[in-house]
Amino acid sequence: MFNKNKQLGFSLLEVLVAFSIFAISFTMILQIFSKGSRSAQLSSDYATAVIVAESTLNSIGIVSFPEPGVYQQDNGKYQVSTSIEEIKEDSESESKPTVALRDIALKVSWKNRGKSHTVSLDTVKIFPVE
Repeated sequence: MFNKNKQLGFSLLEVLVAFSIFAISFTMILQIFSKGSRSAQLSSDYATAVIVAESTLNSIGIVSFPEPGVYQQDNGKYQVSTSIEEIKEDSESESKPTVALRDIALKVSWKNRGKSHTVSLDTVKIFPVE
């Protein structure tokens, strides 16, 4: 009744092959999750940099009217560089202008995992002439 030729378990080779397939698959899954996590962090950094840039642009001219020049600001992880240039109008009238146009270029830079990243915003704002 007892059959000696009947196999009751897996051979060592079958176990090793199954374990190898599992190890390779598990490693690939971990790499996918790791890359997704890094991408999510970088995306969050870009969103924060845009918020910093927009808030800096919106604050220009609220308290005082900026003079043309380059301004540096350090917001912890983010470094903000603002360049303000006056736009000259070709006006044939001899009356004194009541507003001044300023070209504002803003760069927010930061480092993530040893790589530098930058967000740039440009705009033109109108300021009253004193």
